[in-house]
Amino acid sequence: MLTVTITGICEEAPIQPTFPKWAFCVAYQIRDADARDKRPVNPNAVKDPFIEGDTSIPSGLLNESNVVDVAALSTRIVKSGALRHPTAEIVLRSSTRGTQRHPIMDCYDPHHIFVFYGYEGNPVAAIEVCFSCNRVKMSPEIRVGEGVSGPFETADLGKLAKAATEAGLDLKPYASLDAYLQRLDKLKERAINEAQPQR
Repeated sequence: MLTVTITGICEEAPIQPTFPKWAFCVAYQIRDADARDKRPVNPNAVKDPFIEGDTSIPSGLLNESNVVDVAALSTRIVKSGALRHPTAEIVLRSSTRGTQRHPIMDCYDPHHIFVFYGYEGNPVAAIEVCFSCNRVKMSPEIRVGEGVSGPFETADLGKLAKAATEAGLDLKPYASLDAYLQRLDKLKERAINEAQPQR
């Protein structure tokens, strides 16, 4: 009997994080960050070259250490509404298993966030959405591939917009859900036309 031993470097496949267990979800419409949201810069943090001085105004609400910046969220809420459990599941699936290809714009000025809470009422995950630039960010980030860092957003923005309106939130600057869905259709049509070879 011949026994062969193969030696070499065995690389483990990266473990894809999973979405945390959650009990309920609240959708929030938030205002723009402004001077009311100024806060001291952490002197122990790595210096951000875009922040001058000893105060900063955070634009997004996600952070890696605590999922969501609860202090900023509490001062920026315009409207909020609890999602029914099936709708929250749709938000989760639409964000993580999307097959869409929405072109991403440059602004990233999110006005909507879905916060998933644990049974004790603490935030365990959040999905932040900018319907103007077609971008979704998550904390913790569990998506992999093009939707995370590519030129296209893969989340189903239409389903996310519908969930936001079901929670009683506006989709400003869009007058209605239908107006937003028409915009998505125009963007999709434009992307298809640009992908076709020119004759």
